[in-house]
Parts: sequence; structure tokens; C-alpha cells
Amino acid sequence: MKHAKNKQIFSRVSFLDKLFFTKHLAMMLKSGITVTEAIETVADQAKSNKFRSILIDVSNSIRNGQTLARALSVHSKIFDAFYISLVEVGEASGTLDRNLSYLATHLAKEYELRKKIQGALLYPMIVLTAVFVIGIGMSFFVLPNLVELFNSLDTELPITTKILLY
Repeated sequence: MKHAKNKQIFSRVSFLDKLFFTKHLAMMLKSGITVTEAIETVADQAKSNKFRSILIDVSNSIRNGQTLARALSVHSKIFDAFYISLVEVGEASGTLDRNLSYLATHLAKEYELRKKIQGALLYPMIVLTAVFVIGIGMSFFVLPNLVELFNSLDTELPITTKILLY
């Protein structure tokens, strides 16, 4: 039991979990399901144990009389200020489902941007890794042979060449 608890502490909530939660919550609220029922339904379907426990905590807080924004603000590491502000405005104006739909669209765009950035950074990372591996390989295999070659020539090497070789 202790091991499962430690695993839960170190697990994290993925960006996709938050995106799907927002999208499903908006859909369920549009269809007339209450906030607590919708959150509990999404919690039952959550893949992450940590996110499931957070959603259950949010649902319990709402059942105890707190607003959704207040219940989410307790978990500020997962739900940022922008997210909580839009939920709060939606609750106050009666447009929570529309605000959640907007948030879901915003999160989807942010996710796509993150994926594009990761894709754009992949090629430079591969090139840098290859350069590093080739540099290490040259240091261990090519440069020792060059030292022998320069020693056999009996010439004075420039200081930069000496630094590189030794």
C-alpha cells in the first residue's frame, strides 16, 4: 500500500488529461448534467490516479458548498490562473459551458503549438547529439593517431594544435 501511495505522489497530470477533462465537462454541462455528476463521470474515466483523486476532491468540495472555481484553485499546480478565472466568470455569468468550450479550444491550440515546438526542436537535438558523439569518437580514435603522426615529423606544433591533441 505504501508503494502505491509513493507512486501516486510522483505521478503527474498530463496536459491531455486537463484538455479532455475540460472538453468533456463542457459537453456534459451543455447536455444538462450537474457539475458534480459531470466531474465524477470524468473522474471515473481518468487514466491518471492522481488526476482522478484531484477530481474527486474537487467534486467533494463542490458538494460541500464551494464554487467550481474555488475548488479548482486549491489545485493551482494543475489549473492555472487563466483557467480558474474563466471558470469563475462562467459561473458568475451563467455561461460556464461556453467558457469551458472556449477553454477546451484554447487548450487544444496550446497543445498543438507545444507539439509543433517539440517537432521543430527534434532535428537540432539530433544534430547536436550526432556532433557530440562524433566529437567523442574523434577524441578517442582519430586524435591519438594524429599525435603519432606529428611526433614522427619532428616539427614544432602551434599552441592551438597542442591544446587539441593533449
